[in-house]
Amino acid sequence: MSVYVVTYDLRQPGRNYNVLYAALNKYEHCHGLESVWFVDSSKTATNIRDDLKNQIDANDILFVGELQKHWASQKNPCVEWLTDASRSW
Repeated sequence: MSVYVVTYDLRQPGRNYNVLYAALNKYEHCHGLESVWFVDSSKTATNIRDDLKNQIDANDILFVGELQKHWASQKNPCVEWLTDASRSW
């Protein structure tokens, strides 16, 4: 399993967050910032992107990247989730 950072920018017109959120909620996750989620998955970044790109409009932006074990944060509500001993880095 790997932890991925998923970030997006849903643009006008559209901006249907409910469909994207439903797709993201299928993963073990933590919603860290307004447009940033952390997901723990055995899938690749490409697989996750492909799962999610069908839930957004053609004018929206999506980024999925693998998070490595060296990171830092301030006041992020996902720090405890990210440092959980069960996460395999």
